[in-house]
Amino acid sequence: KLTFPAQGSAEFNGSSDYIDVANLPLSSFTNFTYSTWVNTDSVGSTARVLAFGSTTNSNTLSLIEVNSTSGGIFRFFNRDDSGTSAYADSGNISANQWYFVSAVKEGTSVKIYVDGSLAATSSGSVSTFTFDNFQIGRLLSTSASGYLDGNLANVAIWNRALSSDEINSVMWKSYEALATTEKSGLQAWYPLQE
Repeated sequence: KLTFPAQGSAEFNGSSDYIDVANLPLSSFTNFTYSTWVNTDSVGSTARVLAFGSTTNSNTLSLIEVNSTSGGIFRFFNRDDSGTSAYADSGNISANQWYFVSAVKEGTSVKIYVDGSLAATSSGSVSTFTFDNFQIGRLLSTSASGYLDGNLANVAIWNRALSSDEINSVMWKSYEALATTEKSGLQAWYPLQE
């Protein structure tokens, strides 16, 4: 069990709280990584942690979610404009516990890391993503869904696939403590400290 290292976090109420972020150019990335610290109050229903979506094409999405499968897991899910999908699932998780979750897309490979360890890898020929929004705490597609009930901190997005060693290193750092190499390709960092 990890102890959450940051100074604070943002709380989401599971019904209306979310953060709408300016559109990031994830659509143009061949490879990418996004990560966050997450503590969910419930594992009994599906909730979107970080989600890229499209308001014009319900196929298109890339997200980390809490999924109720097997009593609660993290899922990294990608579906391209044509509806082709690929996903990777973590092992079981518990409510009211901090986890550091990282999603990595590298070529046709999708990987999910939990607490710095590779939890699962899969592959799929997902190709063209045309996103028009990025939201923290829910998914906005043709409608809004999956509001998160819990806390998040240190949301980060890179336009490259981070290595296992890099994920283990950035997990414990604030933005100011990141090495120059760890900032390479970093597109956004949201500490979410209240």
